[in-house]
Amino acid sequence: MLAPISWLKDYVEINVSPETLAKKLVAIGFEVEEIIYQNRQATKVVVGKILTAERHPNADRLRVTKIDVGSDVIQVVTNVPVEGGETIAVALDGAKLADGHEIKRGELRGVLSEGMLCGLEEVGVPCDAVEGQKQGDILRFEEGTPLGTNALDALGFNDVILDVAVTANRPDCNSIFKLAKEVAVALGTDCKAPHINYAASTDANAEISQMLKGVEVKNSELCPRYMAAGVKNVRVEASPLIVRSRLRAVGIRPINNIVDITNYVLTEIGQPMHAFDIRDLEGSEIVVRNALDGEVCVTLDGKKNALTRRYCGNYGRRGQRSQGRHARDRL
Repeated sequence: MLAPISWLKDYVEINVSPETLAKKLVAIGFEVEEIIYQNRQATKVVVGKILTAERHPNADRLRVTKIDVGSDVIQVVTNVPVEGGETIAVALDGAKLADGHEIKRGELRGVLSEGMLCGLEEVGVPCDAVEGQKQGDILRFEEGTPLGTNALDALGFNDVILDVAVTANRPDCNSIFKLAKEVAVALGTDCKAPHINYAASTDANAEISQMLKGVEVKNSELCPRYMAAGVKNVRVEASPLIVRSRLRAVGIRPINNIVDITNYVLTEIGQPMHAFDIRDLEGSEIVVRNALDGEVCVTLDGKKNALTRRYCGNYGRRGQRSQGRHARDRL
């Protein structure tokens, strides 16, 4: 299980290094297979400020820039139409980008270049993971961002993620909150409970009955309980940045606020959830049954998946329903 330390800290105080925390988890039976530092997925990419930008003497489309990187001023040849004064991300000589490419100083059309201006792709960050940045453009920072700072730190892309191997006898720990309880044990401290607060309609059951004809479970052995609730007046849009960032950190692709919150709750407290658009439920009911051999569903990534009867799934429109933790029907 992927567990961002910043998310664990919502529930338990962690005042030791990631390496120490990993050793303490191993000591109580949880193997940590990897410690992932987000700000190390690209190296020697720092914040710099373009002091000057002049036309290349041998190429009209290139510019020769002087960039202050805090400890030095370097020269970079670029095809980006900069004018000077911008605070940007620059890969230094010897930098290694997220895709594995290394940057070396050299000449471009006879002029020395000691680095490369970088965008989101070069540091391995998705476009919607950072507010104010544009796909295909170089990274641009606010005036006053400390020069020489790791560009990923400046973007706020600096969480540390533990890849914890949860054993088969501890499925309860496949959630941030339950793993946080084990962290509290390992560190000898307290774990806070989730704060849950919501307001339901005074006649919620009647309203659900009007929206949904019913829930039918055809295999109570594999699915002993399935509950439904309803939400009205919903606006489908992008989730807040913290939700998108945390989902990406645990390997889940953000879709929209409705889909994302079900994945967020599943990851945080271990409660499986799914959101249906009532307009897409055939007969306005949810039927829980085994798949038919050869039945096909299309998941949100566009892939067709052939199912067999050994899977148990939730079925809505046309009896087709995606399987698995990361699959969610389109709203």
